[in-house]
Amino acid sequence: MTGNLATVPQGGTEPGPGGAGLSMYHISPQKIPDGQFLAPKPKIRIYRGASLVSCELGKPRGQKGKRHDWRRGQITGFSKQSRRRVLRLVSTLRRTVAPVFVTLTYPDLFPADPRTWKIQLDNLFKRLVRSWPGAVVIWRMEAKPRQTGVNTGKIAPHFHLLVYGVPYLALLTWIPRSWYEVVGSGDPRHFNAGTRVEQVRKVEGVLYYTSKYICKAENYPLPGWGRFWGIVGRKPDKQGTGGLKAIQGDVELEELDEKTAMMVLRYMRRRGSELWHKGRYIGRRKVPGWGTKYTLICNAEFWVNALPKIKNLANG
Repeated sequence: MTGNLATVPQGGTEPGPGGAGLSMYHISPQKIPDGQFLAPKPKIRIYRGASLVSCELGKPRGQKGKRHDWRRGQITGFSKQSRRRVLRLVSTLRRTVAPVFVTLTYPDLFPADPRTWKIQLDNLFKRLVRSWPGAVVIWRMEAKPRQTGVNTGKIAPHFHLLVYGVPYLALLTWIPRSWYEVVGSGDPRHFNAGTRVEQVRKVEGVLYYTSKYICKAENYPLPGWGRFWGIVGRKPDKQGTGGLKAIQGDVELEELDEKTAMMVLRYMRRRGSELWHKGRYIGRRKVPGWGTKYTLICNAEFWVNALPKIKNLANG
């Protein structure tokens, strides 16, 4: 089955970077003491103050599942599943918390071993956390052919970061110097042009940047490059400050009756098909059927207000 992930303007929300497919994941039946299995109940999950809403019918997923010996194979690129996970993660972050966008590139002469890239990136993050213990970073490695220099045409890595918990003005001077030292560049041109630090203006910019850069699809098979994205500072520091949960919206989970859940799913799918441009409705897009689950990237507060009205319609 498939669902849909889309940015939808509605009641004060904004058009975002467009829609993208979101696979529905399997939800195992709940086991009770006598060995029987119960199907999950219909429910809606809203990230208050953030941009993610999902609703599911809770249909039974069959009998007791078999155990599988799943083993992760070699990572060869940035998969569609990884892209969906990143989009979903960023959509759970509070709309009032502004990150700083950072891009890191290598000088003309760069190391060929992917392990060296990850060590250097890790060294940068260690410096960052020492300076700002509550910092949270969502990073993505992207491959791009070199346009100039002795390595013209070769595939080189660069990194995109969403940095939370660090002032923009501090990073504006800290990032160029630290990255220059970490990679041992020695090239003044790289010091001046090897990084980019941007201040986010509003939440639409976060979703746009995430869709365009953090979640950009790869065009090359890249075996041996290791992980293509990750999170730094997921847990709070020793003083209890920072951590990913501190910048995520509060999860509001509510069980629904099947009739109400069906109405919510239909309404979400209709909203997900709407096309908007600069605040104007311009038509509809074709979207996958919602199956038993549907997820939207939007202003979650809209659904907090809409849910009571849908309940009244369903039970009226």
